[in-house]
Amino acid sequence: ERSTALKVAELDLAHAQGHVQQFQEISQANEVVLAGFNATYDDYKSSTESQLVKHESDYNALSENLHVVQQELTASREVMAETKRTFDKEWESWANDKRTLEDTLIELTMSEKHIAEDR
Repeated sequence: ERSTALKVAELDLAHAQGHVQQFQEISQANEVVLAGFNATYDDYKSSTESQLVKHESDYNALSENLHVVQQELTASREVMAETKRTFDKEWESWANDKRTLEDTLIELTMSEKHIAEDR
């Protein structure tokens, strides 16, 4: 019985050693896969951070350009408003001068008629 038990124990030990070797191989394979995943993650993280920095830089540049364009727009609107005020004043002055000249022309025409009638 003892020799049978010893043989069973030896077989169990051999199976256990086989399982240990299988688990070690699985563990090594998992370590290789994990190293690959870690490398992929590190590449992804580096790439993502690089893209984020680039996008932030682009955003900041565009924001600055927008600010400059808004300032230029405000300045252009002020110039346009001043130009319109000047134009309106000159138009009003021209319209007044036109009326004055038309009135003067009418007066001269009337005076000419009166002089012609008086002769």
